[in-house]
Amino acid sequence: SMNVFLKHWLTPTCMALVNDADRVWNQRLDQMNAALASQNLPIRFEGMQTIWTLIYQNPSRFNWMFQYYLRQHGIALSWVGTGRFIFNFSYTEDEFQHIVQAVVNAGHDMQRGGWWTIPAGMTAAKVQKQMLSELLLHSTRRA
Repeated sequence: SMNVFLKHWLTPTCMALVNDADRVWNQRLDQMNAALASQNLPIRFEGMQTIWTLIYQNPSRFNWMFQYYLRQHGIALSWVGTGRFIFNFSYTEDEFQHIVQAVVNAGHDMQRGGWWTIPAGMTAAKVQKQMLSELLLHSTRRA
């Protein structure tokens, strides 16, 4: 019942967990981004506590493929998008470090595959324009 749930969350242990959550998850966000930057991987995270968004720093039409490299390393993303991470509130430090290593390893695999190689002169706007023109060309051919 709701009463049992609320009584549980009002225990000193749970209250301490909630009160410390901002510090813990901000520190973890910094750790993840530092690990990615130190490996020269073109991704970063932004987030609030346990809800993070993956930010791709390079223009690419293939960023969506990163979810499959993550899956190879044991991270399955939600169906709501390829950039949403919702962490379990009670992850231990060891469990979180496993996630960091899995994201870094998936990033290296994606990079080795050449999916983040930027052609000379390519910008995010050019990628978007190119994809839109191809979509329009394809849709007019089918009509």
